[in-house]
Amino acid sequence: MRSFFTVSTASGELRLGNVFAFPNPFDNTGTNFSFELRGSTSADVRITVTTISGRPVWSTTVRDLAPGYHQLPWDARDAEGSTLANGVYFYRINATNAAGVHVS
Repeated sequence: MRSFFTVSTASGELRLGNVFAFPNPFDNTGTNFSFELRGSTSADVRITVTTISGRPVWSTTVRDLAPGYHQLPWDARDAEGSTLANGVYFYRINATNAAGVHVS
């Protein structure tokens, strides 16, 4: 079963699908965020990792990512480069194309 988050406008369609992180739970080498970006044009993709209380601990933005399958690595460190404590963390992937179409 394939699941996609889809937004359609007059400017085109933008979708994120098959979104997952592996390994999960992550180990001392980190994890990879895996997803399919679907649409007719490239998009800026932002990944944000937060604590269970919603405090952001790390984020990255990749500009002009072409449609297709992607894996973006994270080394399990916070924005200052410190190793994170054991616990539960959430992530969000957002994509925005040049026309301003946004999906997360």
